Amino acid sequence: MVSTLDPGDRAKQERRRQILSAAKVVFAEAGYHGASIHAIIERAQIARGTFYLYFESKAAVFDSILDEAMRDLRGRIHRIDVETPDAQPPQQQLRDQVFGTLDYILRDRALATLLLSAGHTPDAEAAERLDQFFAEVHGLLERAMESGMEIGLLRKVHPQLAAAAMLGMFRGVVEQLIRERAQKVFASLHGAQDNAVIQDEQSERNVAARVNQRYPVDVPISTMTASVLASLPRLPPELQYRFLGRHLILIDIGARIIVDYLPDVLPR
Repeated sequence: MVSTLDPGDRAKQERRRQILSAAKVVFAEAGYHGASIHAIIERAQIARGTFYLYFESKAAVFDSILDEAMRDLRGRIHRIDVETPDAQPPQQQLRDQVFGTLDYILRDRALATLLLSAGHTPDAEAAERLDQFFAEVHGLLERAMESGMEIGLLRKVHPQLAAAAMLGMFRGVVEQLIRERAQKVFASLHGAQDNAVIQDEQSERNVAARVNQRYPVDVPISTMTASVLASLPRLPPELQYRFLGRHLILIDIGARIIVDYLPDVLPR
């Protein structure tokens, strides 16, 4: 399709995409709390004044990234077409939607990492915006489930629970990206040495990894090697990565509370 935009408008759209692409990487690497407009400007290689021609704040960029992701997801998750004569079979349409959505998440790793790391931000506005985003995705999935049941494509299920399960699958995809990063580090010569150090430290601990569990005061919190930390998304200052056994845990250092964990990340 031939664009009807004049060269000036096309240039503006491209500049906006450039800023959003840079911001996604910065948010993925530093988390929402740790990201700054300066870092986005540096990444996009633009002047500060240029940034403010398109966005008024860090929050505005974050909102735009989520809005763009929602538009893309709406284009992939929609009502199954059973009325158009030349439409694909319903089963094929459903398959295309599921695999198209997963492909979208896997291709845009910065977005996937951003969504995971931003979920632990102490910034109330960003956390609320992210909750709204996932609520919209949940509603989108729920309506798709209801549509599938109406035409007999899906067996009867609880649409709210099924939508929640699909969101959990998304989380699993994001977790796999983090596993891949860690495995790449541990596969290197330096990573093998890191693994040996961490394993030796873990042999002295006997604490189960459970969300919202308080980390015992009398058990030392493990150290993290620089190479492993560099491979993981940055976190807000009050949250830190640690290993507990073979599990990668996310711990609130001040409160000594396990916020989340990813099982079996450390190689045997």
